[in-house]
Order: sequence, then C-alpha cells, then structure tokens
Amino acid sequence: MARAPVEGKSWAEHVHPDDIGWLIEAIEAAMARKDERFTAEFRIIRADNGEVRWLACNTRMEYDENGTLARTIGAHLDITERRQAEEALRQSEERLRLVHEATGLGDFEAGSDGIARVSERFVAQAGLPPGTRELPLSDWLRVVRRELVMGLMLGSILALIGFVVALVMTPSIQGAAVLGITLLIVVICGAVTGSMLPLLFHRLGLDPAMMSNPFVACLSDLMSVLIYMQIALWLLPEASLSGATP
Repeated sequence: MARAPVEGKSWAEHVHPDDIGWLIEAIEAAMARKDERFTAEFRIIRADNGEVRWLACNTRMEYDENGTLARTIGAHLDITERRQAEEALRQSEERLRLVHEATGLGDFEAGSDGIARVSERFVAQAGLPPGTRELPLSDWLRVVRRELVMGLMLGSILALIGFVVALVMTPSIQGAAVLGITLLIVVICGAVTGSMLPLLFHRLGLDPAMMSNPFVACLSDLMSVLIYMQIALWLLPEASLSGATP
C-alpha cells in the first residue's frame, strides 16, 4: 500500500475535539521523557464521511545524538468495534446496577465448579457472614435449609393465627383449616422459592434482572391462589360438587 506524506497539523485536524487536547499533552510528555515508544487510543473524524472512529496507535520514536526527536515509525489500528462492545457492556452493567438499586436484587454467578460468586446484597438477603464472596453448593443448600426452617416457623405462627380467626368467623373447622394450611404452605413455598429462584434462573439461562420484587410478588400471588384452591377442594369436596347439584 502506497504511503503519502501527511503534515502533523493536517493529521491533528482529524482528531476528535474531545481527544486532541490530552493526546497532544501525552505526546509532548513522552517526548520530554525521551520515551522510545508511545501508545494511545483516541477518536478521529473521517475526512470523507465525518464518521467517528476509534484508533489505537503504536509509535516508535527515534532521537538524534542531541536528544531531539528525529523521526517516528508507527501504525494505527481501527478498534471501533472493540470500543463499542466495551461501551455496550458498560451500559449493560450500569442498567443492572440500577435494577439492583430499584428492586433490591441480590445477584450471583454460578460456575461449572459448583461455586457461586455472590453480591453484597445477596449476602445481606441470605444472612451470610459479611464479606462472603463465594458460595459453594453445600453452603447454598444450607441457605435453602435455613430458609425452609424459617418458613416453617413463620408459617406455623401465621397458620395458627389464621385458623383461630377463621374459626371465629365460621362454624366449620374444615373451613378454618383451609386458611391455616394455606398460610403454612404458602409461607414455606415462598421462602424456599425465593432462595431457589436465582439458581433456577441461572440454569435456564434467563436474565437475573427478571427476578425483581414485582415478578416474585406476582409469582407468589399466583402460587397462593392455586394452593388455596387445591386445599379447599381437598378439605371441602362438597363445595366442588355444589355447583353440579340440581
């Protein structure tokens, strides 16, 4: 490929206005230090179509016996696609950070070694020791067991309260039992599901941002209705047949 001479001033005119200032300062600093090599990444504005492109330069600087820069030999590499990919990744990480703050999402990344790398928010949600950054599968199962125990305790208390209140409002023990048992199962399922959803989402290759509070709340509501209907059909079979009675 033929090379044509380009004056330094003409070349600088094509450097992006936001980059020309620091780029000149970096070049002058390298010359002052008598650096033999200069590297930088900066933007240019193409002369033919005005498109902004990213370039990576790698330049060898040669000096004469007096220490004056005699010539430079270098090359430019178009790295626009790489910089665009980096910017897209940065924006994606920023969106995920905003999702974390808005929804209280505790995220993790599970590798093939069976170890999950967890965020600070996940550590707080799971009640793990502060500073925990890795969670082996055995520890994850321990978290699930702990959530199961807490769900059983809380569910039992709510079930007892619900049973007593329902018994006061209805003369039917079976009717009151429907509410009590529903509360117990819903709380246990909610606790276990909340701890298992991150692992399930990872296995399915789904976006962790989907595991937001509205999503979990909607899933819990749907699960509660289905559990209530199933228990009611089990304990009150006459209710399911009443519609068919002539």
